[in-house]
Amino acid sequence: MRIVALIAGWLLLTGTAVASLDDYYHNYTECYDLLISLADANPDIMRVDSVGYSCELQMPIWAAVISDNVQENEDEPTVLLTGTCHAEEILGTEVVLGFAEELIEHRNQMPWVAWIASSQIIIVPTYNPEGMGIVLTEEDVTYRKNLLAIGGQCIIQPGIGNDSCGVDLNRNYDLFWNHGDTLWHDLDAEAFDYYRGAAPFSEGESRAMRDLFQDFNVVYTIAYHSARTSNNFQKVIYPWGWKHPDDDLIFKPCPDVDLMISLGDDLAAEIPTLDG
Repeated sequence: MRIVALIAGWLLLTGTAVASLDDYYHNYTECYDLLISLADANPDIMRVDSVGYSCELQMPIWAAVISDNVQENEDEPTVLLTGTCHAEEILGTEVVLGFAEELIEHRNQMPWVAWIASSQIIIVPTYNPEGMGIVLTEEDVTYRKNLLAIGGQCIIQPGIGNDSCGVDLNRNYDLFWNHGDTLWHDLDAEAFDYYRGAAPFSEGESRAMRDLFQDFNVVYTIAYHSARTSNNFQKVIYPWGWKHPDDDLIFKPCPDVDLMISLGDDLAAEIPTLDG
């Protein structure tokens, strides 16, 4: 039933269904309440902290830390799992919340007990609470950005593009920021959905993620996306590859690319897909 609910909800976002979003999806308050309930029942291995705030409404961005010495930032490798970045990609929130519940449920069993003992695991259900709220209230189920008011206003037009506000948080990081889409791109209206922001880390949400990386020894991250185009569904994408714009033979892979390929292949092999 969980998978059916997720798929049904995603059909709504892609425009192939007309019913309202299933209330299965956790909103901002429900995400926090679930994390707090797990932490209160397991205070020896789990705590919930704010790692930053959203840009306009100053909503705390909540993270759950799971470890066998949870009140200390230990010198252990940290694994970070993030859910909703792009507002309409609400599946990721459910995946990481489900993982947190499973980890706590099996905390005394292998391999979960070993993970808790040897690493720090951080769960961030969403670092775009403002945008996710626009989707879950169905003001605009295609919305993807935060709610930064550009030019002193924030006008959301239901449907793809034409909004007067918001930054695509996934394009607000510093790596290759200068290659991102510019404001009011003249190719089509939808390009504004990918606005990179005024400068790298201009948004409180992306700064929160940067600071989290700096505060913890993050060595492995999985960021769950569910793009409305479905172009990249059921894929494991690892960073980053740079191709020369004028020569396909000139390609620069990321550091540790062989390890990333191995981990990506292993992860992909574990995921059931729609075709089996």
